[in-house]
Amino acid sequence: MERELVDLRANIERDLPAVVEPSSKRRARGDSDALSEPAFKRYCSHDERPKVPEPKPYGGNTHREFLEFTRACQQVFAARPTTYELDSTKVLYAGRYLRGSVQDAWSSLEFICDRQTFSWTEFKDFLLHRLNPAPSRPIDEERVKLTALMIFAVEHRYLEARQRLSQSVSSFIIYLNKLESQLPERPSETQRARDLFHRLRPGIIRKINRRLDVPTTRTEMEALAIRIEASNDKEARSEAHASTSQRDRGAGGMTKKAVGTIRLSSSDDD
Repeated sequence: MERELVDLRANIERDLPAVVEPSSKRRARGDSDALSEPAFKRYCSHDERPKVPEPKPYGGNTHREFLEFTRACQQVFAARPTTYELDSTKVLYAGRYLRGSVQDAWSSLEFICDRQTFSWTEFKDFLLHRLNPAPSRPIDEERVKLTALMIFAVEHRYLEARQRLSQSVSSFIIYLNKLESQLPERPSETQRARDLFHRLRPGIIRKINRRLDVPTTRTEMEALAIRIEASNDKEARSEAHASTSQRDRGAGGMTKKAVGTIRLSSSDDD
């Protein structure tokens, strides 16, 4: 054991000749082998950490700031390899210097990930991603305005769409489907069924309302509206035919009566 201590002291004296005077010279002067307190403090200071500047607070504003911050941190890690041997201690050290929105984002990430251990590379990637988000295309303001106006026009036409008096249900459905395809967000199937119902002609709407099983899907509503329209057209044709026949019969009766009156008048004259 004593031999090991002697070897250790010799190694220390060899490594730090300017700080600690060899024990052989101290014994020749009659001094103690023990290191003096100033010499011990100088030895500890020399052995523990070379002097390196601390990194400046990092706000994540420019790429140059990112490079300077990570470089300063890595110089600290290189100067104190024992202290910052693990990635967890490196990240913990660097995280103390974050400021502003980047600090808030890092704290949120740690909270979401339940403070899992991040590597130093992952930490740098996080800072770089915050600095350089995914590239986006340049904004063409005129195109944006034009697109907004087109969407507004389509939505307006869709809201104002109504089946015209001379328009068939099938033709109106095709027109409504075309408008729906141009909307930024397609309505649900139930909403599409309601939209078609409220835009049909009043006569068709009244007949649909009389039913106990009003359709809830667009396909069923379209089929029902087409059937009702066909039934209405058939009834209208029957009524028109009956009205024409009645007029013809009425006109024919008046003609015979007029002929009889003329004949009676002729007989009276004779």
